[in-house]
Amino acid sequence: MTRFRLVASLLTCLACLYPMLAPSVVRADDPEPEVSDEVDPQIDIMHHRWDRFIGVELTGGVENTPVGIVGGSVLIQPHRMLRLDVGGGGSRDGARISGGVSIVLPQDHFALVIRLGFAGGPLSWSSDRTPMITRYWDFAGFFNGTVGLEYRFDEGVLVRLFAGVETTLSPVSDRCVAEGPDAQGLSGVCAPGFSQTTARIFLGLSVGYMFDVIL
Repeated sequence: MTRFRLVASLLTCLACLYPMLAPSVVRADDPEPEVSDEVDPQIDIMHHRWDRFIGVELTGGVENTPVGIVGGSVLIQPHRMLRLDVGGGGSRDGARISGGVSIVLPQDHFALVIRLGFAGGPLSWSSDRTPMITRYWDFAGFFNGTVGLEYRFDEGVLVRLFAGVETTLSPVSDRCVAEGPDAQGLSGVCAPGFSQTTARIFLGLSVGYMFDVIL
Protein backbone atom coordinates (compact mmCIF):
# COMPACT_ATOMS: atom_id res chain seq x y z
CA MET A 1 0.00 0.00 0.00
CA THR A 2 2.88 2.36 0.79
CA ARG A 3 4.38 1.79 -2.64
CA PHE A 4 1.04 2.43 -4.24
CA ARG A 5 0.69 5.74 -2.42
CA LEU A 6 4.23 6.75 -3.47
CA VAL A 7 3.51 6.02 -7.14
CA ALA A 8 0.21 7.89 -6.90
CA SER A 9 1.97 10.89 -5.37
CA LEU A 10 4.57 10.95 -8.19
CA LEU A 11 1.88 10.75 -10.86
CA THR A 12 0.00 13.60 -9.15
CA CYS A 13 3.15 15.78 -9.12
CA LEU A 14 3.84 15.06 -12.79
CA ALA A 15 0.26 15.92 -13.65
CA CYS A 16 0.66 19.28 -11.88
CA LEU A 17 4.00 20.06 -13.60
CA TYR A 18 2.91 19.07 -17.13
CA PRO A 19 1.01 22.31 -17.94
CA MET A 20 4.19 24.27 -17.16
CA LEU A 21 6.54 21.95 -19.04
CA ALA A 22 4.38 21.35 -22.10
CA PRO A 23 4.78 24.80 -23.74
CA SER A 24 8.57 24.55 -23.42
CA VAL A 25 8.59 21.10 -24.93
CA VAL A 26 6.32 22.17 -27.74
CA ARG A 27 8.43 25.23 -28.50
CA ALA A 28 11.61 23.19 -28.51
CA ASP A 29 10.12 20.61 -30.85
CA ASP A 30 8.48 23.11 -33.22
CA PRO A 31 10.42 23.91 -36.41
CA GLU A 32 11.83 27.41 -36.81
CA PRO A 33 9.33 29.87 -38.29
CA GLU A 34 9.59 30.17 -42.03
CA VAL A 35 11.02 33.45 -43.39
CA SER A 36 9.84 34.41 -46.84
CA ASP A 37 12.54 35.30 -49.35
CA GLU A 38 10.03 36.94 -51.68
CA VAL A 39 10.55 40.64 -52.48
CA ASP A 40 7.70 43.02 -52.99
CA PRO A 41 7.33 43.12 -56.80
CA GLN A 42 6.72 46.87 -56.78
CA ILE A 43 9.92 47.52 -54.80
CA ASP A 44 11.90 45.25 -57.13
CA ILE A 45 10.56 47.04 -60.23
CA MET A 46 11.44 50.47 -58.83
CA HIS A 47 14.94 49.21 -57.97
CA HIS A 48 15.53 47.86 -61.47
CA ARG A 49 14.05 50.96 -63.11
CA TRP A 50 15.68 53.79 -61.13
CA ASP A 51 18.84 52.36 -59.56
CA ARG A 52 20.84 51.90 -62.76
CA PHE A 53 24.33 53.27 -62.27
CA ILE A 54 25.52 54.65 -65.62
CA GLY A 55 23.97 55.93 -68.84
CA VAL A 56 24.21 58.31 -71.78
CA GLU A 57 21.86 60.90 -73.26
CA LEU A 58 21.48 63.27 -76.20
CA THR A 59 20.03 66.75 -75.70
CA GLY A 60 18.58 69.34 -78.02
CA GLY A 61 17.08 72.66 -77.12
CA VAL A 62 15.76 76.09 -77.88
CA GLU A 63 18.53 78.57 -77.10
CA ASN A 64 21.58 77.15 -75.35
CA THR A 65 20.89 74.29 -72.96
CA PRO A 66 23.75 73.38 -70.57
CA VAL A 67 25.35 71.39 -73.43
CA GLY A 68 24.41 73.89 -76.14
CA ILE A 69 21.84 73.64 -78.92
CA VAL A 70 22.77 69.98 -79.47
CA GLY A 71 25.00 67.88 -77.25
CA GLY A 72 25.45 64.75 -75.19
CA SER A 73 26.28 63.71 -71.64
CA VAL A 74 27.45 60.75 -69.61
CA LEU A 75 25.22 60.10 -66.58
CA ILE A 76 26.41 58.56 -63.32
CA GLN A 77 23.75 57.79 -60.72
CA PRO A 78 25.30 56.41 -57.50
CA HIS A 79 21.94 56.73 -55.73
CA ARG A 80 18.37 56.72 -56.92
CA MET A 81 17.96 60.36 -55.88
CA LEU A 82 21.39 61.65 -56.96
CA ARG A 83 22.76 61.97 -60.50
CA LEU A 84 25.98 63.46 -61.86
CA ASP A 85 26.53 64.41 -65.49
CA VAL A 86 29.40 65.59 -67.66
CA GLY A 87 29.23 66.36 -71.36
CA GLY A 88 29.45 68.91 -74.09
CA GLY A 89 28.08 70.03 -77.42
CA GLY A 90 27.71 72.90 -79.81
CA SER A 91 26.17 76.27 -78.95
CA ARG A 92 25.27 79.19 -81.20
CA ASP A 93 28.75 80.59 -80.55
CA GLY A 94 30.87 77.42 -80.62
CA ALA A 95 31.73 74.33 -78.61
CA ARG A 96 31.06 74.14 -74.90
CA ILE A 97 31.57 71.78 -71.99
CA SER A 98 29.17 71.14 -69.13
CA GLY A 99 28.77 69.35 -65.82
CA GLY A 100 26.20 69.27 -63.06
CA VAL A 101 24.42 67.48 -60.24
CA SER A 102 20.73 66.59 -60.16
CA ILE A 103 18.24 65.66 -57.46
CA VAL A 104 15.92 62.94 -58.80
CA LEU A 105 12.56 62.33 -57.13
CA PRO A 106 11.07 59.20 -58.74
CA GLN A 107 7.49 57.99 -58.50
CA ASP A 108 6.59 54.95 -60.59
CA HIS A 109 7.69 55.75 -64.18
CA PHE A 110 7.98 59.53 -63.65
CA ALA A 111 10.52 61.64 -61.78
CA LEU A 112 10.94 65.31 -60.97
CA VAL A 113 14.53 66.31 -61.76
CA ILE A 114 16.14 69.47 -60.33
CA ARG A 115 19.61 70.23 -61.68
CA LEU A 116 22.33 72.78 -60.91
CA GLY A 117 25.41 72.96 -63.09
CA PHE A 118 28.23 74.87 -64.74
CA ALA A 119 29.30 75.23 -68.35
CA GLY A 120 31.99 76.95 -70.35
CA GLY A 121 32.48 78.11 -73.91
CA PRO A 122 32.57 81.13 -76.25
CA LEU A 123 29.74 83.65 -76.09
CA SER A 124 28.41 86.57 -78.09
CA TRP A 125 25.75 88.87 -76.68
CA SER A 126 23.94 91.77 -78.35
CA SER A 127 22.15 94.61 -76.59
CA ASP A 128 18.69 95.78 -77.60
CA ARG A 129 19.53 99.46 -77.52
CA THR A 130 20.61 101.80 -80.31
CA PRO A 131 23.29 101.58 -81.50
CA MET A 132 23.32 97.81 -80.99
CA ILE A 133 26.42 96.64 -79.20
CA THR A 134 27.74 93.10 -79.51
CA ARG A 135 30.15 91.76 -76.93
CA TYR A 136 32.31 88.68 -77.35
CA TRP A 137 33.76 86.31 -74.77
CA ASP A 138 36.46 83.91 -76.03
CA PHE A 139 35.61 81.63 -73.10
CA ALA A 140 32.84 82.45 -70.66
CA GLY A 141 31.74 80.57 -67.56
CA PHE A 142 28.06 79.86 -67.03
CA PHE A 143 25.89 78.84 -64.09
CA ASN A 144 22.62 77.15 -64.95
CA GLY A 145 19.63 75.63 -63.22
CA THR A 146 16.87 73.45 -64.65
CA VAL A 147 13.65 71.77 -63.60
CA GLY A 148 12.42 68.81 -65.64
CA LEU A 149 10.01 65.91 -65.81
CA GLU A 150 11.54 62.55 -66.74
CA TYR A 151 9.88 59.33 -67.86
CA ARG A 152 11.81 56.09 -67.39
CA PHE A 153 10.90 52.92 -69.28
CA ASP A 154 11.53 49.55 -67.63
CA GLU A 155 14.12 48.77 -70.32
CA GLY A 156 16.24 51.78 -69.21
CA VAL A 157 15.23 54.31 -71.89
CA LEU A 158 14.62 57.81 -70.52
CA VAL A 159 12.90 60.89 -71.93
CA ARG A 160 13.15 64.22 -70.10
CA LEU A 161 11.57 67.59 -70.88
CA PHE A 162 13.10 70.50 -68.99
CA ALA A 163 13.30 74.27 -68.74
CA GLY A 164 15.93 76.44 -67.14
CA VAL A 165 17.91 79.64 -66.97
CA GLU A 166 21.59 80.33 -67.58
CA THR A 167 23.70 83.30 -66.56
CA THR A 168 27.31 84.24 -67.21
CA LEU A 169 29.97 84.16 -64.50
CA SER A 170 32.35 86.35 -66.54
CA PRO A 171 30.77 89.81 -66.81
CA VAL A 172 33.72 91.48 -68.58
CA SER A 173 33.83 90.70 -72.30
CA ASP A 174 37.00 90.28 -74.36
CA ARG A 175 35.85 92.33 -77.35
CA CYS A 176 33.08 94.76 -78.17
CA VAL A 177 31.65 96.04 -81.48
CA ALA A 178 29.08 98.79 -82.00
CA GLU A 179 27.00 98.74 -85.18
CA GLY A 180 26.45 102.48 -85.21
CA PRO A 181 27.96 105.71 -83.88
CA ASP A 182 28.15 106.10 -80.16
CA ALA A 183 27.31 109.27 -78.20
CA GLN A 184 30.54 110.88 -79.43
CA GLY A 185 29.76 109.97 -83.05
CA LEU A 186 32.43 107.25 -83.24
CA SER A 187 31.23 104.24 -85.21
CA GLY A 188 32.18 100.70 -84.26
CA VAL A 189 33.64 101.69 -80.90
CA CYS A 190 32.61 100.51 -77.47
CA ALA A 191 34.35 99.63 -74.25
CA PRO A 192 35.08 95.87 -74.03
CA GLY A 193 35.69 96.14 -70.34
CA PHE A 194 32.10 97.22 -69.66
CA SER A 195 30.58 94.82 -67.14
CA GLN A 196 27.48 93.12 -68.53
CA THR A 197 26.04 89.92 -67.07
CA THR A 198 23.79 88.06 -69.49
CA ALA A 199 20.99 85.63 -68.71
CA ARG A 200 18.98 83.38 -71.02
CA ILE A 201 15.96 81.14 -70.58
CA PHE A 202 15.99 77.82 -72.45
CA LEU A 203 13.87 74.73 -73.13
CA GLY A 204 15.29 71.30 -73.87
CA LEU A 205 14.54 67.66 -74.52
CA SER A 206 16.86 64.78 -73.58
CA VAL A 207 16.64 61.18 -74.73
CA GLY A 208 18.96 58.58 -73.25
CA TYR A 209 19.57 55.09 -71.98
CA MET A 210 20.61 53.85 -68.54
CA PHE A 211 22.59 50.62 -68.83
CA ASP A 212 21.57 47.57 -66.84
CA VAL A 213 24.30 48.10 -64.25
CA ILE A 214 22.82 48.18 -60.74
CA LEU A 215 24.74 48.75 -57.52
